[in-house]
Amino acid sequence: MLYRFLLAFTLCVFISAGTARADFAAGKAAFDQKNWAAATQFLLPLAQEGDADALLLFGKMYADGLGVPQDPGKAFDLFLRSSQKGNAEAMVSVAALYSGGQGVEANKKAALEWFRKAAELNNSVAQFAVGMALAAGDEKIGLQSDLVDSYKWLSLAGRDRDLPLRMRSTANKLAKHIYDKQMEIKNRPAADEALKNWKQKKWEDIAQTHIHWNTETGQDIATVAPDQAAPSPQEPETVPDDNQGETVPDGDSE
Repeated sequence: MLYRFLLAFTLCVFISAGTARADFAAGKAAFDQKNWAAATQFLLPLAQEGDADALLLFGKMYADGLGVPQDPGKAFDLFLRSSQKGNAEAMVSVAALYSGGQGVEANKKAALEWFRKAAELNNSVAQFAVGMALAAGDEKIGLQSDLVDSYKWLSLAGRDRDLPLRMRSTANKLAKHIYDKQMEIKNRPAADEALKNWKQKKWEDIAQTHIHWNTETGQDIATVAPDQAAPSPQEPETVPDDNQGETVPDGDSE
């Protein structure tokens, strides 16, 4: 009896997971085709269940006004929820919004922290951003220039052929300039070793040490597990109308 129960339970789990991925694939296809109503229909249930990829796409919709009114604040909330589940692309979006002060109070330190997390997960855009920041340093947020670390991140970013060409070219040129012209010769072995030994981390390994920067008090706050963070606004509850341009209300709407 127990064996049959476990077998049935296992099958249900696999079937559910397969259905969720199929729905996401359909939603992503609709998103790519700019069919926002269909995208919402497939992705909304997944987002409400906390699916990181679905939350990311909804964030993009609100960030750029795709089928819904543009709302950087909602976009930030959705990107943040996706980030807290380990989505590196969402982390880059959170960092970008923090950097530009869109949908959230501008905070360069918080931006850099999220870029760092995404960089550790092998996101090349984040690696480029961290490398550039470390090359110059920023006294306003207490960031000191670190040419060894900057060289490592820029070199890693420059290896990614999917990185935009101009960004990739800049990363490689600056990494070479740092190594040949700016870095002290005695530090080059350490730079070589850091690049050689770098390995992509898992979100579970870095989530516990994430730092949120409290913009009101100016204090660093070490968080616990991502799922224990303060809840964000609920996801949309209705499907947007492509023809009439109706908005997708959030969970607080009546």
